[in-house]
Amino acid sequence: MFLTHLDEQGNDSPAILIDNATAANRAVNIPEFVNIPPDGLLRIDVPAAEFYRVFDVAAELAGKGQYQAAIDEWKKALELEPGDAKAHANLGAALAQTGSLDEALTHYQKAVDLKPEYAKGHNSLAIALLEKGRPDEAVAHLQKALEIDPGYDEAHNNLGRVLAESGKVNEAIPHWEKAIEINPEYAEAHNNLGLALAEREQLDEAAAHLQKALELNPKYADALNSLGVVLTAKGKLDEAVADWQKALEIKPDFGQAQCNLGNAFFMQGKIPEALARWRKGLSLEPNALPVLNQAAWVLATNPDPSIRNGAEAVQFAERAVQLTGGQDPAILGTLAAAYAEAGRFPDAVQTARRSLAGATERGDQNLAEGMKAMLSLYEAGSPFRESQQR
Repeated sequence: MFLTHLDEQGNDSPAILIDNATAANRAVNIPEFVNIPPDGLLRIDVPAAEFYRVFDVAAELAGKGQYQAAIDEWKKALELEPGDAKAHANLGAALAQTGSLDEALTHYQKAVDLKPEYAKGHNSLAIALLEKGRPDEAVAHLQKALEIDPGYDEAHNNLGRVLAESGKVNEAIPHWEKAIEINPEYAEAHNNLGLALAEREQLDEAAAHLQKALELNPKYADALNSLGVVLTAKGKLDEAVADWQKALEIKPDFGQAQCNLGNAFFMQGKIPEALARWRKGLSLEPNALPVLNQAAWVLATNPDPSIRNGAEAVQFAERAVQLTGGQDPAILGTLAAAYAEAGRFPDAVQTARRSLAGATERGDQNLAEGMKAMLSLYEAGSPFRESQQR
């Protein structure tokens, strides 16, 4: 774009080039009256246009998943406009994608400091705070986002997540319901609501929301996993297995689905297949406590010698005991069985006595009686087999 001046006699001044003024998202506004002589205007600087050019480049790179390149461009944009809240928030999002969560938090916080009524900034900051293990602060920012924009479906969904992870499922459900009311095609909110309803044993309603999530997104592995859990509770184990297998076709490194499929195979009596899935799941989710305990028990006590593996059983059981601080008598009983299978009978006896003491203290009569019987075996130098009464 070129700018010139015509005087009353129709004489024009030399044209001046206005740089970067033709993009669709820009406009040039030149004052009609400027108190300078006709030949006094030699150049017009347009730093705002350059900021938006860099902003667009950064956004395009982020959209392509090229986050490191996007980070470099967002930083250039902020050198031009340090006070732009959206650029700070977008830089934070790109940093979070590369694992630089602390730096991302700094920019999210800067965004809401610059623009306190920036609902999206509060939402993004909340998610980062949740990942840093600061749920109370996350709740405060999500509530602020909804105070600014009550129709913000993503903030309702995220607030539901934070509340549910804090054990407040009943408080979370209305937020997921609101998110779906605002946006009926919000697959994640349907999935989250389905899981919450399943916890309340409202299985038919839970299945309906999970099926809706999959209707909206047939490759939604989390919803397939959740639906498998609900179908198992409804006694439809074969259908659940099919859903978990499909989830793993979509997302092979889905540790929770691997563990759930292992549990299903175990229920079907397919022990080698169950162990294969549990091993894979535990390689992805090493702190999956119920699976650690169950896998260790099977490896230590199964009557089939081709299945038993004392060393692996000890490895899993010791991990489970570590996670529980040695305070769960049932898990101590599993470790005792693992030690016995590995031939470590003094350790088995000592651990079985700890388990018996814990069971007695808790008033768990069934476990206490079982541990007395197993303790007698270990004292005699014999391991326990699942075919015997536990």
